[in-house]
Amino acid sequence: MYDPKLIYGVVALSLSILLTAHSEDRAALVLEEPVVSARFKALGWVKTLRDVYYFERANEPIKMLIPSGGLSIEYNYRGPETLRFYLKETDAQGAVRWNPVGSVRLTSASSEYLLLFRAAENKNGFQVRAEPNSVADFPGGSYRFFNFTSAPIAGKLESSEFVVGPGATTTVKPEPGPGASLVTFLATRTGGNWKVLFKTKWPWKKDVQTLVFLVPGDREGQVRQRIIRERLLSNSSDAR
Repeated sequence: MYDPKLIYGVVALSLSILLTAHSEDRAALVLEEPVVSARFKALGWVKTLRDVYYFERANEPIKMLIPSGGLSIEYNYRGPETLRFYLKETDAQGAVRWNPVGSVRLTSASSEYLLLFRAAENKNGFQVRAEPNSVADFPGGSYRFFNFTSAPIAGKLESSEFVVGPGATTTVKPEPGPGASLVTFLATRTGGNWKVLFKTKWPWKKDVQTLVFLVPGDREGQVRQRIIRERLLSNSSDAR
């Protein structure tokens, strides 16, 4: 004769094991991310960063040098789509500690990126922004505009017109004017009216990518610009 208490106990234990296993499976699904393969260059917004690391899937720490006056060398990455960055600390006993200081998700269709490192709002770590950076996304002779202001900015490069919204990015490939230069016009919208920022000429070369960062100035409505030019390698099809 079977003991009802024993049967109830076996059933309860089995159910508990199944529920636990199911919970662990769900946790594993949440924690597991698709593996991506990517290449990227980086730019430090305020200063050159010399001691930032990331890990590849093989758990090998890779030390980065992130300049502020130009783009870094190209780095390779294979691992979870969330790319995490760390600072390395060593205590008095020689134990190494990896402190997380930022992350970014590499989720676009591109396998080449530009990573922009800016100080986090709490000054603890970095805000990292990823932009597709293949020749198809950003060909030679193009200008890429980053609008870090709170107002839309309109522009014209020779005959190419564009508008880039607050916090947005746009890439423009203009046709050069006489003398391989571009008549450039930028304006911002404040209070419902457009205000001219400047009108000038910018150089143009078919093998150079130009990054234009538009940031708030010291006075209300003022916009400052920061320009970085990057020459494409000679083996790039767009640079030939």
